Amino acid sequence: MRLTPPRHSSASRTLSADSCGCAMGAIFLGVTLVGSIAWFAWHRHEYSPAHAGVRILILSFVGAILGKLVGIAVYQFRGRTLRDMVNAIARRSLPAAHSK
Repeated sequence: MRLTPPRHSSASRTLSADSCGCAMGAIFLGVTLVGSIAWFAWHRHEYSPAHAGVRILILSFVGAILGKLVGIAVYQFRGRTLRDMVNAIARRSLPAAHSK
């Protein structure tokens, strides 16, 4: 008799399978949201609640966009081997050596 329910197939996805960067964007959003709320709470005497709220939203949005870009870049680079990256760099920096 099984005590735990079976896992859904979507639950086995990891960050390495996230080609659109949504999971990394969500992580960055959460971190920037919590971090900016903590920072503005610590400096609450310097900002009005309206200004702090707007800045928290802006920082969270920027964090989510940055997380998506990082997630996409991680996915792109994870699929490449070191040899592929070195060859791509060498082709761009030394085009005459690879023109055969």
